[in-house]
Amino acid sequence: MREFTEKDLVRKKDAPSRLVYHGGALPYFSFAPFDERGLINAFTTKKGGISTGYFEELDLGLSLEPMEILRENYLRAAEALDVDPMKLVSSWQTHTTNVRRMTAEDAGKGPFRNRDYKDVDGMVTDVPGLTLVTYYADCVPLYFYDPVHRAIGLSHSGWKGTVGRMGEKTVRKMQECFGTDPKELLAGIGPSICRGCYEVSEDVAEAFRQNFPMEECGSILFTGKAPGKYQLDLWEANRRVMLSAGIPAENIFVTDICTKCNADLLYSHRVMGTKRGIQAAFFGLPEEKKTEEKPRDSRKKQKSCGAVVFRDTDSGRAFLLVRQRKGHWSFPKGHVEGNETEAETAGREIREETALGVQFFPGFRREYTYEKMPGVWKTVVFFLAKPCGGTLRFQKEELLDAGWFTEKEAGEQITFERDRKIFREAVEFLNGKALVP
Repeated sequence: MREFTEKDLVRKKDAPSRLVYHGGALPYFSFAPFDERGLINAFTTKKGGISTGYFEELDLGLSLEPMEILRENYLRAAEALDVDPMKLVSSWQTHTTNVRRMTAEDAGKGPFRNRDYKDVDGMVTDVPGLTLVTYYADCVPLYFYDPVHRAIGLSHSGWKGTVGRMGEKTVRKMQECFGTDPKELLAGIGPSICRGCYEVSEDVAEAFRQNFPMEECGSILFTGKAPGKYQLDLWEANRRVMLSAGIPAENIFVTDICTKCNADLLYSHRVMGTKRGIQAAFFGLPEEKKTEEKPRDSRKKQKSCGAVVFRDTDSGRAFLLVRQRKGHWSFPKGHVEGNETEAETAGREIREETALGVQFFPGFRREYTYEKMPGVWKTVVFFLAKPCGGTLRFQKEELLDAGWFTEKEAGEQITFERDRKIFREAVEFLNGKALVP
């Protein structure tokens, strides 16, 4: 079967966020801000499982297929996400606004153990290694991360849940259980049906008028394509709920992927009705490795070096971007080996990943440091360089793709904000300096 690639996606160009698409045998989406913090986060697709017929192929619903098929699908998803399948824990969704705290005793409930609860559309936890799982085929997944108390929430919000302010209920549960301050939360609104595809009737529209301020309804409800019909923006409605719960606007990441617009890849009730499978959202804290306690200054440190590589063309500068195996776009880089200098590492990695030799520009060196996972800090150093030999050929064992992009294209394609900042600084440097390496 042909692999579904980034170029096959229909993305909403006016959406404020861009989800990372991870292709391959079992493709899924993730939020870059959560990836950067080492969180397990995913939204699965139809592809990569063993289900047949109209369940094609990665059905994760827990009610319609034989459990031996579903469990194999879960094992494959867990392997792709590098999580323990026996520590998955599932919701029991009935379009409520009930939120349950999950503990280590709940591990495996759903796909591998019977659930001793029901009517649970949202879950919260602070247990590392426990991965929350909720289910979708057009409704909205809501992700919440408290970096101060190291706690998460994951909730299902259809139109009923949105009217019932499921996002706010999840925040309140995190406050109750963990002492969460909403101002510290990072939140994601995941793949679901977009405003242009979601037509509703007068009764649904009236429910929103009764539960949202009139001034907000103008940004949520729009005149439909037929009398008595409306277009409902669940993405904006849930964003407004998060704002009212106290989450800062800049901490809310909204999907650019509509399930109905991408029905070749995602299950959509509006397209397929009941003859379909169900995809899932996964959210978890990375499992803490048990090690002997060490002084703070002996934390594990890593360093990678690379470069912003550009060339001049008749239409302006073109910049080299590579797509890593995890799906994100950045610059060629890699780990320092032995007694290499930073520049030696950058040059070697660029040759290995792209088959290009480069010359470095003096005066440009930028770096950032981030916590890759608990206790592991990574410093990334970038230089500025221009090709001086070779033909672009990417290393398929390490990369999914590589190519040259215009300045505008590169700025939009780069996944992580920390890399976009490096890119902006490189462009500013070039615009103010003679191009003599």
